[in-house]
Amino acid sequence: RTVENKLQESVSVKDFGATPSDATGIINLAAFDAALAASNHVIVPNDGYYNISGTIEVSGNKTITGYEGGSQVGHPSKINHLSTSTGPLFSLVGGENGGVCIRSLSIKGGNGSVCINSNRPYARYEYIHMEPYNGGGIRLFNDGLSGSWASKVSNCQWVGDAVPTTYTGYELDINGGDIHMIGCTAIRGAIGLNIIKGQTILVEGCSFNKQTKYPGTEYSSAAALDTAAIKITGTTNIHQAISINGCYIEQCDNGVVVDSCQSLSITDNHFATTVGGVVGAYTQYGCGNIVLQPGALCKNVNISTNHFTGGAQGDTTQDYYLLHFNDNPNITYMNNLLTWSGNYGAEYKITTSTSVFKLANAYSNSAASPSPVSDVSGLVNELDDSLKTSVHMNESTSQLIATGTPVAILYNDISHDTLAEVTGAGVFVAKFKGTYSFSARLVLASRAWNVGEYFQITVYKNGAPTYRGTRWEAQVTRNAAAESTITHTIPLAKGDTLEIYAVQTSVGATNTYGVARNNYFDIHRTV
Repeated sequence: RTVENKLQESVSVKDFGATPSDATGIINLAAFDAALAASNHVIVPNDGYYNISGTIEVSGNKTITGYEGGSQVGHPSKINHLSTSTGPLFSLVGGENGGVCIRSLSIKGGNGSVCINSNRPYARYEYIHMEPYNGGGIRLFNDGLSGSWASKVSNCQWVGDAVPTTYTGYELDINGGDIHMIGCTAIRGAIGLNIIKGQTILVEGCSFNKQTKYPGTEYSSAAALDTAAIKITGTTNIHQAISINGCYIEQCDNGVVVDSCQSLSITDNHFATTVGGVVGAYTQYGCGNIVLQPGALCKNVNISTNHFTGGAQGDTTQDYYLLHFNDNPNITYMNNLLTWSGNYGAEYKITTSTSVFKLANAYSNSAASPSPVSDVSGLVNELDDSLKTSVHMNESTSQLIATGTPVAILYNDISHDTLAEVTGAGVFVAKFKGTYSFSARLVLASRAWNVGEYFQITVYKNGAPTYRGTRWEAQVTRNAAAESTITHTIPLAKGDTLEIYAVQTSVGATNTYGVARNNYFDIHRTV
């Protein structure tokens, strides 16, 4: 290879005249365009904000990256999309099938358009921090020539302006599917994630916060049911095989609103949708953690192993429902834990459907008026849950984890144990033979890690390691919190035990992050 070819493998936008001192953003836009024309790998330096006026058009197989920082919040490579410009910051040209990767950037500014507008398949968007951004975050769509199938959005964060808007953090409007969205965050705006069209979509480990019209913290100017953490929008579009798993949803008027979908799974999520209901002049009837819209268009829906908390208020004429099943068929609602403190709160509402099946849920309401109500419609199919295991325990006190040796996790906070099967700190003993599903999560407090050091949890059956969880491993030397999760099913005989062990290989012992919502162990018997 020639020296010229070697150098073109990776170029910096500074090589083409980009500078943080370009107040107009015109020079920088030209430099980005020139760098992308010269190389398939373009680097944004870490020496200040690069103003951009206009849209960076990306064609061909390209990688645009800042200096790697390991966290979407701490990226030193910064771009300011000037409000005087028009259009998105990045536009990925359609009609091409080559992959694109945009990662490790901190972006602010915006002009009302989305930050990234893409109809390219096989693309990756990683560790992109958009805060504050006046406009939507990442939009994946189809233009008739190509589409954004087989793409991944991971560890991105979008924070909208601190004023009411109709913006959406992430939007999927694609033909086809195979979209994996993992570890992303959306704060403020009207909708955190809007799925307009798509198939085989996995939303995993994401966080949605403050999509609300609540007075004093109002960040949405959209209609009531267009204000939600996640919305599956439209009654004529294709929505199939969508999974929402392991997400944290907090301070939203609605958790998940579904206009239509076939094969929808909502599992292992934490809903803390504490706003809504009736407060002064603010009346938000029809809001809840999960709302399946009327029309019998939401079919084959599984809602299981979620934790719902909150304290929104109804009044004497209108209950506040945690879940609205409306008239949709084939709903499985099982192994959920609901803790509520709002007056006139009801667990769920059904209008006409006779195919909602409920099993092994636990519900409590500490409010004085009225007593807890489960099924105000009388239409739910109550399955026998008298012999079904449903366990939820947390580790809310920091525990020291030695280095290199598996340590049993002492889950000290047992909030739910239907059959009294937890003996000791975090040891589960099955009372019946059957098939059990379990999920667990453990977070270690932030500490120094060296390259290659790792953290992992493992489920032990009868004292022996059986299934290993996700393995967190340091890719660079840095300070970080570490997290490991596991979800699985397992056959158990009467008297079999399950425990969670953790192992970490850093230099010296370290503590767990002693906050209950971060560290849990859930067990449910399904058969």
